[in-house]
Amino acid sequence: MIQSFLIVAKDTQGNDKMPNRRITTKIEDSFLDLGVGWVKKNDKGETFLSCKLQEQRVHEGKTYPGYVILSEGEYARLKAEIARLEPYAVGCISPDSNNPQGIDMVNHPLNSNYKDNTPTLEEIGF
Repeated sequence: MIQSFLIVAKDTQGNDKMPNRRITTKIEDSFLDLGVGWVKKNDKGETFLSCKLQEQRVHEGKTYPGYVILSEGEYARLKAEIARLEPYAVGCISPDSNNPQGIDMVNHPLNSNYKDNTPTLEEIGF
């Protein structure tokens, strides 16, 4: 979970349409870009910062993550749901198998023979 980040100036190389700020955080010894921002002025001439978090993207065959903001309550519910589903995760299965990698289909809640007590997203507040 990222709880602190930096907004730093970014070289736009003279292009006013390009973002002039980047949103970044330090993880261990390296920085991770989370998004970008623009310094703008509203109709009253007041300066503000408009930001956009990075969306998932693919570049040269590699997938890079996107980011969203969750409240602490949403994050706690998500962690609890991951912990609840963790028993269904198994080691990697051969890519040649009909079984998706990392899923225990015998005991998985989507197996039609499995009795599922999983609450709906609405029931857990999403």
